[in-house]
Amino acid sequence: MLPDVARRTDKVARYEAERFGILTPEGLPFNEAFYLPENAGHEPSTIPLPIEDAQRAERALRATPDPGTSLDPQTVTVHADEIIQHAPGSALPSDAYRASLSLARPLPSFIAERRHQVVWVHVVNNGTVRFPGGEHEPLIRVGARWQPVDGGEQVDVNRASLPHPLEPGEGLLMPVEVCAPPLAGPAGLVLDLVHEHIRWFDQPLRSRVDVEESVANRLRALVTSFGALMPLEEVIRLRRAVASRDGLLRTGTLPIRPAEREIDEVIRGLVIDGWALDGETIDRLVEVVRAQTPRTVVEFGSGTSTIVLASLLADTDGARVISFDENNHWADRTSDTLRERGLDHVAVVNALPLIKGRGAPMSFGLTAEAERLLRRHPPDLALVDGPTLESGASRLGALDILSPFVRTDLTVLLDDALRDAELCIASEWKKRADLSIHGIRATPKGLLEATLHPRMRTPAKRQGRFLGRTRG
Repeated sequence: MLPDVARRTDKVARYEAERFGILTPEGLPFNEAFYLPENAGHEPSTIPLPIEDAQRAERALRATPDPGTSLDPQTVTVHADEIIQHAPGSALPSDAYRASLSLARPLPSFIAERRHQVVWVHVVNNGTVRFPGGEHEPLIRVGARWQPVDGGEQVDVNRASLPHPLEPGEGLLMPVEVCAPPLAGPAGLVLDLVHEHIRWFDQPLRSRVDVEESVANRLRALVTSFGALMPLEEVIRLRRAVASRDGLLRTGTLPIRPAEREIDEVIRGLVIDGWALDGETIDRLVEVVRAQTPRTVVEFGSGTSTIVLASLLADTDGARVISFDENNHWADRTSDTLRERGLDHVAVVNALPLIKGRGAPMSFGLTAEAERLLRRHPPDLALVDGPTLESGASRLGALDILSPFVRTDLTVLLDDALRDAELCIASEWKKRADLSIHGIRATPKGLLEATLHPRMRTPAKRQGRFLGRTRG
């Protein structure tokens, strides 16, 4: 908050280069939202600090360590009753179980099946005993429970530790993460203090909540309205409405196997789901390959997808799968699997280094070997798998690598397209004049489908009867 606008703008650029693709829960670019609130389209509301608080802030900014303020442990008197109250499992006096809880901010929207939402609570200790906070005994936390509106049994969903000690008569502000119920509809949210393993304070804060439809149902509604490919703009709008990091991903589902038995046998023993391809995405990949019969498929990120693609093209004369991976260990592992299955004549895994440009996100560096492969085998289909946490925005530059070698319209598939990082990549790709984004398929992690068009090339100037050379 302290630097001027120019310094904060520079910080945004540096942080975006370090970690591209992070959104706030509301779906805004993370660093800009926090460091440049002036860009939000409205003047941030402020109030003057009270004089006493302003003086404290000024002292804090000027503070330096002062060893003279340390206490000699020998001078501190500790009474037996103070020690006993810290013993695990010890009950407190009855007048200690007094507190009040109130909402510090309006309740957020709760969406069925979504894992986390933050409720801000003001807690006041109205009892006679100090609450130590953290994981210290006596272990006192804020507990969150859901209760059906018909008065049924309450269901515990989370505990939140006090962020710091709370003396009698003092209050504090704290966040409590609450998991939404599995079904949409009215529900009762109950917040109360609990002395773990001993008792509840029984002074609850009750709120009625209308739990909204789940993300899965909302995605199904988009498919109903727009067809199998949901428009990118509609998906981004839904992400902002959900207001949760990576809130569009379908989590907690069982692994989905490919529909075809032959394909399922091909990937037997390989990783699916997690951040590898899931069964639905594999089914779509098989469908695209069979419909287009590409000669060359280029993918960014090797693994299960490499084996599937190589198997599909194994009987096509001259077909090639070129896989680029920034992880040498994983590239070697995929290459070994290709050899074990007799597919190394179809697919090759090429390790591309990650390079850090000045003031730019991490990206792939095109090696001479990679360039040779792409010139010899112009791509017809590209699969861009989501990046690892360490490789950041490396996939953002995948189209820049492919573009110079594209001869005809190139089908591009971006996996994990419902994740925040990939939504940021898609938003940047949408600005390209040579790319047409068709939409996002509602697989568990999302699959964006697009077409990369060839660059317009200026013909070389004719020299005599020869093009670009002289008679020898």
